[in-house]
Amino acid sequence: MFRLFAASGVGGVAYAAYSYSSATAARDSRAAVEANPTLHGAIRRRDTEKVKEILEMLDADSAAARSTTLTAVDDNGASPLVAAARRGEAAMVELLLSRGAPLEPLALTAAADGGHPDAARVLFAAGAKIDATSSAANTIALWRLSGKLPL
Repeated sequence: MFRLFAASGVGGVAYAAYSYSSATAARDSRAAVEANPTLHGAIRRRDTEKVKEILEMLDADSAAARSTTLTAVDDNGASPLVAAARRGEAAMVELLLSRGAPLEPLALTAAADGGHPDAARVLFAAGAKIDATSSAANTIALWRLSGKLPL
């Protein structure tokens, strides 16, 4: 899928830029969310017990089905791990990682941006790299030095 982004340039000259995203991957991922919206919904509701129940049901599924569900993105482009980290749900982050959710650099960035040190600690313990950067180009180390992320 191609998307057109327009922006004004220097001296009033307009520039256009194109970006390409994998339509197949996005479609498959969104289909997984639509087929099983309850995992993202439970995370949004902060319902740890429901997340645990869903993950237990996934244990009975094939590895491919479990992997697809654990990597499916919501409307904001967040996987279940990133969504849980963004909300500061350390228990959910730990649960998702223990059930095979891939460790994504964006999860640590989401926890740091939201000021959630407990979720960040769980991600660090799982091997997240401290040099991941936020959308504001701050590293986790800079957040810690600023006092906003007391690790």
